[in-house]
Amino acid sequence: MLLIREPGGPPTAGEMADLERVAGSDPDTATLVVTAPDSPELWTCLGAALDSVRDDGSKALRLVMSRAGVGTPDGPPLARRIADAWEIEVIASDATVLIVPGGSLFTFGSTRHDGGWWRFSPGEEPRPLGLRTPAPAWQSDLAELPGATAGGCLIEQIPAGVLVRPTRVRPPVVGDLCYAVPMEPDRATLLVAAADTGAHVPSVALADLLASLPGPVRTAARLVPGGATDLLPLAQDVADLTGDTVEVMTAIPLAAHDPDGTAFRPVLLGPGAVPTWRPFVESVICRPAPEPDALLSPAPLLGRWHPPVPALDLELDETVPGTVRLPDGWQATVTRSGLAVVRQGTSVALAAEPPDPLRMTIDIGRPGQPVDDSVMPALYRLLMELDADTRAQTVLRVRGVCVDGGRRLRRFAVRHGVALLPIAAPGPDIGHATVRMTETAPPSRTVGDLSHAGHTNRRVSPEPRASAVPDLLAGPLTMTEATGSTPLRLPPASETPGHMTAGTPQSVTSPSGPDPDPAPVPPARPVEGQPGPAGECGPNQSESAGVETVPPAATAVPVGGTSSPKPTGPEAPAPARPAPAPAPARASREAGSEEPPSAPRPLVAAGAATARAGHRPATVARPLPFTPAHHSTSSDRDAFRDLAKVRWDSHHAAVARTLLRMPALRSLDQETVRADLVAVHLYLTSAPGPLHHVELARSLRTGETDLLPYAACLTSGLRNLSAYRGVVVRGGPDLPAVPEAGQVLYDPAPFSALTLNDAQGPGVRYAIWATTARRAGALLGGNSVARNELVFAPGTRLRMLAVHEDNGQRVVLLRELAQGSSRESVAEGLDEEDNAALGRLQQALEAHTFRSDPGWAWPERCEGPLAA
Repeated sequence: MLLIREPGGPPTAGEMADLERVAGSDPDTATLVVTAPDSPELWTCLGAALDSVRDDGSKALRLVMSRAGVGTPDGPPLARRIADAWEIEVIASDATVLIVPGGSLFTFGSTRHDGGWWRFSPGEEPRPLGLRTPAPAWQSDLAELPGATAGGCLIEQIPAGVLVRPTRVRPPVVGDLCYAVPMEPDRATLLVAAADTGAHVPSVALADLLASLPGPVRTAARLVPGGATDLLPLAQDVADLTGDTVEVMTAIPLAAHDPDGTAFRPVLLGPGAVPTWRPFVESVICRPAPEPDALLSPAPLLGRWHPPVPALDLELDETVPGTVRLPDGWQATVTRSGLAVVRQGTSVALAAEPPDPLRMTIDIGRPGQPVDDSVMPALYRLLMELDADTRAQTVLRVRGVCVDGGRRLRRFAVRHGVALLPIAAPGPDIGHATVRMTETAPPSRTVGDLSHAGHTNRRVSPEPRASAVPDLLAGPLTMTEATGSTPLRLPPASETPGHMTAGTPQSVTSPSGPDPDPAPVPPARPVEGQPGPAGECGPNQSESAGVETVPPAATAVPVGGTSSPKPTGPEAPAPARPAPAPAPARASREAGSEEPPSAPRPLVAAGAATARAGHRPATVARPLPFTPAHHSTSSDRDAFRDLAKVRWDSHHAAVARTLLRMPALRSLDQETVRADLVAVHLYLTSAPGPLHHVELARSLRTGETDLLPYAACLTSGLRNLSAYRGVVVRGGPDLPAVPEAGQVLYDPAPFSALTLNDAQGPGVRYAIWATTARRAGALLGGNSVARNELVFAPGTRLRMLAVHEDNGQRVVLLRELAQGSSRESVAEGLDEEDNAALGRLQQALEAHTFRSDPGWAWPERCEGPLAA
């Protein structure tokens, strides 16, 4: 790829990713992006760029420059002149070029029926290629659609498919959200325009449009709301009219700045098209009534859904789609309006009510069923893991019967900063609710409701109870060649009417009994600048320049064993003391504890690649008998206290003082919390000896069992501290060898790292995309660098991504893996999440300048080879 631009700031991460996808769509075609104004300097740079493309042996050129494929009064199109003069095929557009989020190109405003992108071959007539490049499988089928439906609604071509709008709704312009919906190569989108004028799109019109498409295209197509309107009633009518299933999105899919690489997720829009929260039910499948004149339609099925929490230590219920198991026999099930927290095994209505853009509702219990104190740990765990944007929209609603009248639940809501709807006026039974589809009574609490034609007064059967392109600006030009992942330099995207940060087109060319003492509780997932459980700033914002650290969209996975996690919330009742362990204490095992994971490869793996690099073959480390999600058992804590002996009292006193600064942990079982945090404090401060961190690492890496109770309590204690998500680094000498890309790496010992900003000198050897690194330094006083230390729990698994070259020194790029990840084969290569993390790591390292402080040195636990 070549880029001709004016000097300016670096492109955003989204712009970078989109440009790289454009260039990678056809590796045999060179891509030239021009964002510079028309000037003599442009033509000098353009000529040099074209010479470079020809000299590299490229046979075709994709010219991303507005109107380069249309002639002018002064001569033939620029693309024609380039094709003939440089003897190369040129792909160019005859109108304004939009780079669409997701990495496709769209021609906006072409006046020709067959306009869009054209292929110019030397000496031949240009051939039309359609409005989109790379061309999706459905492009030609949608191109044949008429400009209007029989009911008078207009059909407009957009990057993701077509926009269907009533005539009274204004036509789309550059900067509207319809141009920010990503194109999917194998499925077309039917975007239904949001109507605030009383106009609507009749269901018959959409049914006719779908019926006119070929079978494969029709089956894969989806309905998407263009704004805040709920399309479920309309989609159900369309399914009944066509006799076929219809997938409908809950909200418009736009760019999500998630570090896990999930590029696009639906987002609900409030008044003024302001994005609010992202629903967990992303789409539902509407099924047709069994007969055309039937009054009941089957309840919709869950389509695409997103886990409500990262679920690193929660379990997905594989038997019930959309359900995450919570502590003490509760579960969280996704609904279109948010979540339902009910007893495990309870069925929940998926579509009892439409989503509310202004609130994410957590329904608690079922009508007539008691809600007791055991729900508090479940709610606490859930709220801790919600991302900041969703938490800001969260309200609690009691559907069951509170055994104490709701007194503790009210205090719980206030302490955690979420709203609680009045308990004296519970809502309807969500297990029996129906969605009524009628012209005169569309669903409530939507913005810009649609009323629609087609089948009226039909009921859905109850569910079972079980960028715009800116004008070119003048200025000096530079030419940048981008290869691989080298950053491209682009000016920031222009602001345009209707522009929204979450996914606008990129710019090219143009919780009975007395309550405990009130205590403030931190946000669910601490936000930078707000106190976390450890009394520090939270981790939701990366401290590395230009890197988003919104918690990743992860899949909830089992952590082993059959017991539920112990209550961890501040309202949790004191747990009963476990029965004596059937195994020796030093084995750190009790009935129901986690099963050890399968033995992954050690961090420095033996193999052909490392042997060639001159590194000695490594011994495979014995896996620990617990995972990083481990809750300590009574035998763990008793055995650890025996190990600590004379050191116990001093560390216990230090932890007790620290807990005064950590109010979020006061309501937990103090005996358990203090024992676990003593292990963390000991790890951070112990002098050289049998419990020093070096000895702990050696013991765990060599498979010894004497210090397993210490490691088990350390792991459990780290879980009580706030997590950091983002780029972290370790230092040390240059590495003689590295594992292969794709290798799953395992370290049975804990290890530490720093954020990019805390690393005040060179010598970075590992850069890790972290999701559960814990701010253990909160247990320490003073302002030493150790307070900024981030600790990874024993048994953390990483995936080797690549090696980054930095001034002749290698930096190993790694990604922390969620518990339960099964991909461990190098041959499988990197997946989408790996590549997303790799891109963020590379970008962060390229953008960061390490401060040179002669008096600074890497903290001891933050340097040296891993799994050494």
